[in-house]
Amino acid sequence: MDQERQEGFGISLKDVLHILRKKIILLLVIILAVSGVGVAYACTLQPKYTATELVFLRAINEDNNNITDNVSAMIAYVDTVVDFCDEGVVVDRANYHYNEYIKMKADSNSGIKTVEDYTRWSDRHEYAYEAQDVGIDYFNAGSIKTVIGAKTVTGNSPFYFTVSYTEDFKDVTLDKVKILVHSLKMESVEYNSNYERKYFYGVEMEIIDEGLQGISTDVSVKKTIALFVVLSIIIGLAAAFLSYYLDNTIKTKEELERATGVGVMSVIEYIGGAE
Repeated sequence: MDQERQEGFGISLKDVLHILRKKIILLLVIILAVSGVGVAYACTLQPKYTATELVFLRAINEDNNNITDNVSAMIAYVDTVVDFCDEGVVVDRANYHYNEYIKMKADSNSGIKTVEDYTRWSDRHEYAYEAQDVGIDYFNAGSIKTVIGAKTVTGNSPFYFTVSYTEDFKDVTLDKVKILVHSLKMESVEYNSNYERKYFYGVEMEIIDEGLQGISTDVSVKKTIALFVVLSIIIGLAAAFLSYYLDNTIKTKEELERATGVGVMSVIEYIGGAE
């Protein structure tokens, strides 16, 4: 018996089924235990969501001529916009607008129910352009990511870029990325003659929000549970076969016949009771 088990794992399907029958309790216990750990772990995971908006940058000069098709000039402007997306001036403005949005959404008389309602309202009210310090950091600059299009000399790809924001809650992430793009637009445009722009002179920049490109998460509960289930089966099978091959005792007549090469004529069962 020992020799056969040490010769290798080249066993038949019948032998495999025999081993699994003998070790079924051990196998089920391991599968249930490891899968249970996986479910518990998956339920404790806190996913982070990343929402991404597609943005188009358009520009006209002081003579009201469209210069968006001037690729060499536009590349510099796009670079500038992308560079200051996560700077304090945009983040501070975003903090202000998000604070205003929360307050107006909570006010049933404001008519503001969604972030789109707020951005449309904000576009129509000049005082909303002058962002104030609200003393609350709703936005983390490190969670902002921008990706610029390929810098080619033909086509519009240099004028497109994406703005992404990462947050713990899906709905909050969607609202914040829209507020961020809205704040970026307000920072890029000269709204009146008294406003001295920090970044653009002689050119009026227009940020066009092309809408949500997608939302993703770094955690998948279903995939995590599935991974633990597969892992539990592998561990369970390994433990069952290892336990079987490390067991040197003979428990059935088949094992005795296999070990000795002699047929068993009869078996005296142990019934139990007084000795």
